[in-house]
Amino acid sequence: MINIHVMVILLLSFKQSFGLEVNITKKIPNSEGTLYSVHFERQLQFTIPDKCAKLDFCEVIPDFPDDEISKLIDLLIADNIHFNQDRESIFDGQDDQEINLCRSKSTFLQPKAVKVDDEWHLVLNSKNNMVQSFKGEKCMDGLKAPCSELVNFNRGFKGHCVQKYMERRVIVLSTNYEEVIALPQSLPSCCSCMAFLE
Repeated sequence: MINIHVMVILLLSFKQSFGLEVNITKKIPNSEGTLYSVHFERQLQFTIPDKCAKLDFCEVIPDFPDDEISKLIDLLIADNIHFNQDRESIFDGQDDQEINLCRSKSTFLQPKAVKVDDEWHLVLNSKNNMVQSFKGEKCMDGLKAPCSELVNFNRGFKGHCVQKYMERRVIVLSTNYEEVIALPQSLPSCCSCMAFLE
């Protein structure tokens, strides 16, 4: 009888003439979100810029290891892994008769790193292989900005704009760079006018 918890070795590797090597081993079944074991020829490292330090995601990382991540993405695509790729919709334009109660802007996030439980993870996205994208909306006027003057609230209530988030599945590297894992991550989804007691 075969133990289904054994690691099935499906060794895929990519080696270029300049010596870049990436090996992956598929794990079956997927345990705790782990999809693959991975080995890089060189030790990966990256630095989160100051402008991202207080955020939960970062789209620009100057020392991002693009070559290694791009090769890893190629291997995963060859093994039929599916990445989240939101697309712009032709129906996304606002109707002429609609008025937003909060000022917001549509976003199309393509993170290079996400922070989960206070730990930063490299996202499998590279400049040549942007395979994970997430559509959303961000409030433009900051924390507790008032709703549009078009809306009135009952006595004892006031309204302000609130940033809402949605949990999305993001494929990342573990913090030790030895596993490809799928993690839930909260990303901006919409900006809502909410009523609060004064």
